[in-house]
Amino acid sequence: MRALLVLPALQLLFGDDRTSLSKSLESAGGFQLPQNVSLDQPLTQSQAVAVAFWNNTALEAELRVLEIARADLVEAGQLRNPLIQILFPVGPKPFELLLTAPIELLWQRPSRVRMARVNLQKVGQTLAQKGLDLARDVKLAHAELAWAQDQSRIGAAAAALHQRIAELSKRRVAVGDAARAEIQQALLDAERWSHQSIEWRDRIRVSTERLRLLLGLKNAARQIAIAADPAAPPPIAALLSEIALSFRPDLKAMELEIESLRHRAGWERSKVWTIAPGLSTKGVGTSGIRTGPAVAADIPVLNRNKGAIARAEAELRQVAAAWQAAKDAVDSEVRLASLQWSESWESLRRIQQQILPSARETVQQVESRFTAGDISRLEVLDAQRSLIDLQIREAEASANCRRAKAALERAVGKQL
Repeated sequence: MRALLVLPALQLLFGDDRTSLSKSLESAGGFQLPQNVSLDQPLTQSQAVAVAFWNNTALEAELRVLEIARADLVEAGQLRNPLIQILFPVGPKPFELLLTAPIELLWQRPSRVRMARVNLQKVGQTLAQKGLDLARDVKLAHAELAWAQDQSRIGAAAAALHQRIAELSKRRVAVGDAARAEIQQALLDAERWSHQSIEWRDRIRVSTERLRLLLGLKNAARQIAIAADPAAPPPIAALLSEIALSFRPDLKAMELEIESLRHRAGWERSKVWTIAPGLSTKGVGTSGIRTGPAVAADIPVLNRNKGAIARAEAELRQVAAAWQAAKDAVDSEVRLASLQWSESWESLRRIQQQILPSARETVQQVESRFTAGDISRLEVLDAQRSLIDLQIREAEASANCRRAKAALERAVGKQL
């Protein structure tokens, strides 16, 4: 049952990705994995999203709303039972029976059923939007963990480098080749980077727990590893807004709500008349039991259901205005996420293609001069320190690209 509910949202997010769409599951203690996905191997972003679709408990709770909407559809199609009234012959009072069947539902029922059916479709679109939100959260958590791992790796190298600089500064002070203030600064830098390295290493645990929660992995002893997706260039932004207007489930849900309110307005108008034909059976003196037709009806003089009709029409206008506002918000969201991705990509490209090659070349030149005996070891370490700073900037720009991509895919409503 869960596979049938999750599958449409997976199709929306992953298209023809067979790994994500496979309904053949591998169950382990209540935790389910899509076929060809194993926690023994590093998880890519797409695989992490697929695992979250099968196991995220918050999404599970949201999926139950679909069952409620299906029950509402069944309820909308049901007719009211006939009403029977029996007056027993006690004393001089004759026997009397009145059987009535309300028939106003014959013209009210189609509107009710259409409204419930449209509401069921709206719930499906709302769940698809919840899936998009979950996918974005998983991708962001995946990117944050990758960023934390890069920080920890580079931070450990930076801490070790500054420790070497501090030790070298101590030796220089000992032989009178440097002032004591120089060693104080070197020791301070080494201590700062040591604490920074520990902080970044701890951030890995926090990021891992955040990802575990989204994946629905309750077994704390089970370790997970990720495979960081390479940063990718942004798509052409020209048609992204049009794509978003076609794919965003929340917009489709609002369109369905507008349709549902139209049906509701028609239903409220049909409730002006309430008619119930009936069959009356009554004991009439010595003539015995006589049976004849009857009818019961509301006379729409004092109440023509104007309040409910006006409310339905007002809600229709309000949702229509909200739909237009939502379209404008989606367009702005797409443009902003696209701009952030483009800026992050340009920053990453400059670092990788212009700044880092120059920094690596500088380190090689400095090391060559040190080998030739022209400069001290400290100058080599200083050049390597500058390179590490650039590597941190590169990792941050790469993480920003992944974050922006996750935000843009959620804004557009499909995988890019």
